[in-house]
Amino acid sequence: MLGYGDLILSLSDRDLGAQPGPGGALIDLGEHVELMPFARRAAAFGGELALLGYELAPGDPRARMTPLEGADARALSPGQPAQINLYWRALAPMDVDYTLFVHLVDAAGATVAQRDLPLRYADYPTSRWRPGELVIDRADMPLPALPPGDYRLEIGLYDAAMGAALPADGGAPVVLTTITVRSP
Repeated sequence: MLGYGDLILSLSDRDLGAQPGPGGALIDLGEHVELMPFARRAAAFGGELALLGYELAPGDPRARMTPLEGADARALSPGQPAQINLYWRALAPMDVDYTLFVHLVDAAGATVAQRDLPLRYADYPTSRWRPGELVIDRADMPLPALPPGDYRLEIGLYDAAMGAALPADGGAPVVLTTITVRSP
């Protein structure tokens, strides 16, 4: 253990050959979630997954994960899509590839936009996550031209093969945040 991380690999100095030079070291600095700039929103799902928080910014849906650098921009223009990163922690081994639903709900309780997609569907489904692992997923959402007002952004998880919801502590769906659609 070093004062600033755990030594994983040490490379000795290279004093022979065509490329002499100093050695090096590979050091595990840890994940330091407390230093990561995302909006905190804790929720536990079925003892298997924990939501740590999110990032939210206006913008077109992305083809791949990109950082949103702690964004918590909850005001959007009518029809403006939302980019969403979700920060998850695996709490237990999972044999199911869970699907995430994201709903935008108006003041009357009607779902005005929704998106369902498997967590990290393109490259790393939940059945491969290891207990304790931090996984960041994107849940970008196109939105219709909604009237100005406040809308709840809600999420939940389910097993698509069985049609069974993964219960959330405190009940599902989990309200992630409130989005305000501004007047044009």
